[in-house]
Amino acid sequence: MLKRYFVAIVAVFLVLFATGCGGGGQKADADNPQASADKAVLAYAELYGFDKSTHLQDAGLTQKDADSFNNQIILDEVNDYFAKLPFSDDSLAKLKVSFENKFEQLLDIKATLKKDDPEHPVVTLTANVMDEKSVDEQLEKQDGLKAIILIVAGEELGEEKTPEQLKADSEIQQAFLETSNNVINALTAGTPKSIDITCKKVKGADGKTYWAPEDPAAVMNFIQGK
Repeated sequence: MLKRYFVAIVAVFLVLFATGCGGGGQKADADNPQASADKAVLAYAELYGFDKSTHLQDAGLTQKDADSFNNQIILDEVNDYFAKLPFSDDSLAKLKVSFENKFEQLLDIKATLKKDDPEHPVVTLTANVMDEKSVDEQLEKQDGLKAIILIVAGEELGEEKTPEQLKADSEIQQAFLETSNNVINALTAGTPKSIDITCKKVKGADGKTYWAPEDPAAVMNFIQGK
């Protein structure tokens, strides 16, 4: 019963996500913006996908800027949903990292310069997008465990232990992590898709000029499968 509970919890977590590295290196208007347009777009895509990027400086973004995006589905669901369930903070932190790493691998985000324009370069963004339908289809192979989460959780919490006891039980927490990682590792990549992103010049926190997507929401919606 306990294992079914943990797998069901993770199944619900997965269906809420559609999120996820790679990138080009060509220059666009190198005499003005500090970074190439492709790396700048890549930074935005990675932040929207899995809340981290090695290209922040290329986009003129600071860590404070990255933290202010506040559109990372993984973090939102961990904080708003899983924080209400009987899992320790340590378990949640490890689970978040596992999800981020897996989605980074599966989405395989790439950005290449398509049009080297001095004012509005165009970047082609490519990723193995995992939309809600594709995630649902994968979860169906898990015997629809999402449907039994509340029943099983109620039995475990009502008959055996309190939420506080479950959080402090290292054996239960370890079982949660092992089952979670099994589900995460079973995920497969979504469908390869691409979108053209037009860029514009913006001022970074350092006062220098950088490239940025004209419509950041288009990058977010593409990466998150909307």
